[in-house]
Parts: sequence; C-alpha cells; structure tokens
Amino acid sequence: MRGKSGAASVIKFFTVVALMVGVWIALSLDPLKKLHDSYTSLRQEREQLALLERRVELLERKIRSAKALGADLEITLRQIGHARPAETVYIVGTEGLSQQTPTY
Repeated sequence: MRGKSGAASVIKFFTVVALMVGVWIALSLDPLKKLHDSYTSLRQEREQLALLERRVELLERKIRSAKALGADLEITLRQIGHARPAETVYIVGTEGLSQQTPTY
C-alpha cells in the first residue's frame, strides 16, 4: 500500500508543479506582450525620426540653394540694370528657376 501512496504523491507533486508553471506562464504573457509592444513602438518612432531628419536635411539644402540662387540672381539683375544699387531686391518664389543664372 505504501508504494501506491508514494506514486500518488509524486503525481500530485508534478501536477502542482505543472499548475504553478502554467500560472507563472499565464502571468508572464502580459508583461512580455507589453515589452514587445514597446519595442515595436520604439522601432517605429526611430524610423519616423530618421525620415524627419532626412526631410529636414533636404529642406535645409533647398534653403541654401535658394539663397545662393537669390544672391546670383540679384547680382545678375543689378548687372543688367533691373535693380538699382540702392534698391532692395526681393525674390519671391524661386521654384521653377534653374540653378544657373541667365546670361544676357
């Protein structure tokens, strides 16, 4: 009789251990899901940040180009007499103008 109760207690022990492991796994799933969600969100934010940094760089290059084009255009306008020396030259909308100044 002693052998049967020993086997039953071993089965009971492993059942309790399996139940505890199952509860532990069930309780660990939510934090693991939150960790995965945080990682995914961080990765998306980094991708968006890289995209915005590229856009800023492109816009800064456009501004520098427009300023350089404006200075060249102002010199050309003064040379051909469209702007007097004391006048302030305002260049509005450089879109569509080529990077090379026109020659007259």
